[in-house]
Amino acid sequence: MSIGTPLATDLVPRLKPPEIAELLTSQLSLPGYLAPPEPIQRAPDRAYTANEDLWRDVLRSGVRAASVLKLDGFLLSEWLPFTAGVFHTDEGRAEREHAQRAILYDGMQPGAQPTQALRTAVPGVDPRTLGSGKIYSSVGKGGMIAGGVGSVRLKPRRIDVGEVWFMSASSTPIAHEGFPIAVPTEIYTRHADELSEKGAVRCSLTGELRFVENEMRARFGSRVPQLYLLVSQLRRDRVAAPAPLRVSIPVSFQGHDGSVHAAYANFRPGEPGSLERATRWLEETYVTGIYKGRIVTDFDEQIRWFDDADFSLEKVMTGSLDPQQAGTFAERLHLGRHMTTVIIERVELNGTLAAERIDTVHQDRVIQIGDGTTINAPVVIAEQIQGSFNTIQESAADAELKRVLEVLTRAVAKAAPAAPGEQAETMGRDMETLAVEATRANPRRKWYELSLESLRETAQTLGEVGMPILTLTAKIAELLP
Repeated sequence: MSIGTPLATDLVPRLKPPEIAELLTSQLSLPGYLAPPEPIQRAPDRAYTANEDLWRDVLRSGVRAASVLKLDGFLLSEWLPFTAGVFHTDEGRAEREHAQRAILYDGMQPGAQPTQALRTAVPGVDPRTLGSGKIYSSVGKGGMIAGGVGSVRLKPRRIDVGEVWFMSASSTPIAHEGFPIAVPTEIYTRHADELSEKGAVRCSLTGELRFVENEMRARFGSRVPQLYLLVSQLRRDRVAAPAPLRVSIPVSFQGHDGSVHAAYANFRPGEPGSLERATRWLEETYVTGIYKGRIVTDFDEQIRWFDDADFSLEKVMTGSLDPQQAGTFAERLHLGRHMTTVIIERVELNGTLAAERIDTVHQDRVIQIGDGTTINAPVVIAEQIQGSFNTIQESAADAELKRVLEVLTRAVAKAAPAAPGEQAETMGRDMETLAVEATRANPRRKWYELSLESLRETAQTLGEVGMPILTLTAKIAELLP
């Protein structure tokens, strides 16, 4: 949303230290989804067709970890609720209801006009530029975020059953109203194109209910049981196209005066340019235009939208945030000694989890390629390396292209141990995607170029061991149409 004239600063909530701390700990809790499940007794199976019924049973302990659940007719999307379940709590509903008293403009109403407060904040505002959405005061927008509004997007993760994508399944076209799920890569890849094109897939899901890592839950608490559904079956529903999904992307940022604020914007996944426009509005209108500030927390681990986010998802999820640096950030946000200590402890724990994942990169597995030839590959990407070789060798692609692809696959296997855990896994996925696309009868340029570019970016960080990848990806780019 852009209304031509900079919005007044009171349209964005100024957060108090407890609210800042809650937002940061929510961000820092996300790595808990990576850990093995907590063992618990099995409960009876249940089926659900609505978010409200599922969350009611979860909140009231009507279903427990190890239950096998079926979600019928839900919308699968890449966007994970930031504070899953809060939307369905009494506290969340109360926050949102209170926020409705602080609407400055409601474009859904016939003949909608800005309130006097908005006209005062933005002199000369033209209602025709405000669109069909709602504009809240600082109290209103803060209440909506506290009420469970907002979603984030993560990269795939490896848990005890293999690589999974943490996403959401919602019976409504609103991502943060849904339930967190983990989709194994072998299931995800069958629907990745449709997710990218349409933003959501209507389907029925079956899986096991699991706890996230319980140490974080015990240490910091939560208003809802920290559970997710590990999907074992996904059946695509052959019905009319789903209503366009709506995702709210939240950020927090610190203004030039040291105050911390929260804001969010809505976009439609699958609508070209929608995410880019929403992100640009958040950065240019809110953060830079009004506050001359800098981002504290962001919402997307797959794409880096803000280079200077102190507690970015990329830093949080990979454990690359330094505890001392995190302490400095927390002190600058005026969180107080206790919450600064809590933030540092959380960062240290995330670093430990990340170190455990990095250690697995250095564990090799022998795989067989070609006519009895063997190669050592890091265990975290051994399946992708094996699959890449099989795809290349079984294809009808040009002989020279196949040769260079095979050499590149070996180079990726050799370089991966020098990369951090997340980067190593990304290299394996990029290689697998490239092998599939490059050997197609009609390779899709967008897909193979993304894989080549991602491999190059990682290789540039690995020093000498990454140099062959740079040379080979350039050669492959010349061989492809």
